[in-house]
Amino acid sequence: MNARGRDRAFVRWLLPFVTFVVLGSVGLSSMVQGRLERDDRGANVKPSRKYDASRVKKPFDLDDELRKINEKIDIDNWKVRRGS
Repeated sequence: MNARGRDRAFVRWLLPFVTFVVLGSVGLSSMVQGRLERDDRGANVKPSRKYDASRVKKPFDLDDELRKINEKIDIDNWKVRRGS
């Protein structure tokens, strides 16, 4: 392949590829930066609701949950139910 053929290959294949990668990188970085700035603005907004004590969750205890389920279910009296 002569020098002229290599120049054409560069212009035809490598130059568009490098251009696409560089412009894509610049475009993606600007979009991500905009998203991060938007998220940062939203993080500084204080909630308008007052503190509601009824919304506070109780600590989860597995033994209490098992006790509640056992109170609801009677495992000694059961019937076989099939889809008939």
